[in-house]
Amino acid sequence: NFLQKDESKHWKKLNQPKRDVFFNSINENISVLERFRSDKILSKGLDDAVEKKFIPEVFFELAQAHDAEKILFYMQDKNIGLSNHSIYIFKKYIDYHELFLADYACKLEEHVLSKISNPVICEIGGGYGSLARMICSKHKCKYILIDLPEANLLSGYYLNEHFSDKGKKILYFSDLKKDILCQNDIEHFDIIIIPPNIEFSHDLSIDLFINTRSMMEMTKNTIQQYFHLIQNNIHNDGYFLNINRYIKKTVGEKIMISRYPYDKDWKVVLSEKAFMQEHIHFLLTQRDDSNGNIKDELLILEKESKKYFENNLSVNLRKFLNKLKNFLPVKFKQSIKSILFSTKPE
Repeated sequence: NFLQKDESKHWKKLNQPKRDVFFNSINENISVLERFRSDKILSKGLDDAVEKKFIPEVFFELAQAHDAEKILFYMQDKNIGLSNHSIYIFKKYIDYHELFLADYACKLEEHVLSKISNPVICEIGGGYGSLARMICSKHKCKYILIDLPEANLLSGYYLNEHFSDKGKKILYFSDLKKDILCQNDIEHFDIIIIPPNIEFSHDLSIDLFINTRSMMEMTKNTIQQYFHLIQNNIHNDGYFLNINRYIKKTVGEKIMISRYPYDKDWKVVLSEKAFMQEHIHFLLTQRDDSNGNIKDELLILEKESKKYFENNLSVNLRKFLNKLKNFLPVKFKQSIKSILFSTKPE
């Protein structure tokens, strides 16, 4: 309830049905967790798994870029959440959503994690915990997940199911019993799952911050607060991975990656369009107070972002269909959408 007042328009729309259906009667509905990826009621907005027919194309593109064995390593051994959009092959569960995260994990391995021992990682907007699972499966680290309570319930369940037999210890918000996280609090834990209202003490130094495709769904004020956290608690030469749209408007204002409030003390490590998603940018930076070039890079991204300013035909058609949703039969509307729009996540 405390956090709902700061919830963006985007997440209020997604989370209120979850609260109505599940959280107000959690004792009766706890078994829903076991299948949270099958109906996507609880994981809506956090899970981009789509039809199985899209999986082979993505997998083979990734295999060419990173090697098939590396990609398979990051796939699930157990189908936690019972996704019905996964393919079971080579004793792994492979789905569209987690393939894209495997690309992020491979690039982090190459540019960051191969260079740091026992890092402290903080992922802002970690969803149901899939990228955290991948990284924690391969690297000895401490992994802090910050997200809204609805997501934290899922990541707590998902990560516990994967790691309970591997000796990894999870600190939940209910274990913390205070509103500040200190270095001492994480000493005996591998994974820490907290909501956004928890402050970080000055002694808590983060080697790698991560945000993938969720700052674009926050208000400018919330983004500013997270950048304050990042730039105050980042290690002297720590990293920040930022993967977000050039522009998105679902919070009621234009949220543009080129206008995120970076200070001048960042140098660009890798800046490119995201894997198979032309409208999203992959920006990896490292803290550097003597050789920062982030401001120049943001000017380049500003020019790219302007290509997405105008509403295209599909966006206008989508708005028109939404206005007609109370009048059109469901099957008729679905037929039109399947013709006009890709069923792949945006």
